[in-house]
Amino acid sequence: RDRYTRVLRAPTLKNRHRDEDATVWLVPCLFIRPDSRRRGVSTALLAAAVALAEKSGAPAIEGFPLAGSKSRSGGSDFMTGVEPLFAACGFEPVDRPSNNRVIMRRDLSGC
Repeated sequence: RDRYTRVLRAPTLKNRHRDEDATVWLVPCLFIRPDSRRRGVSTALLAAAVALAEKSGAPAIEGFPLAGSKSRSGGSDFMTGVEPLFAACGFEPVDRPSNNRVIMRRDLSGC
């Protein structure tokens, strides 16, 4: 997480365990070209991020997607992903800092 200092100052992550900032990985966004959307690219990117974090010895990986099963309406909010995407990749909700955001985490220790 500590590579994304701007994100760490955001209210969305204010309740995080700061002692984990140097070890827990963070998926801040997933940018998919418009002509490649709805083809599984987000799922593949998130799965690859999990695999790399695990291979690198990270204890966990987190993201802060849009909460719930909101339909795509466009805009930059969707660059963080949506809750069902993270859930499908084995992430679990650990905090709901607002009605619009959920902190999702996948523990990698012992996998």
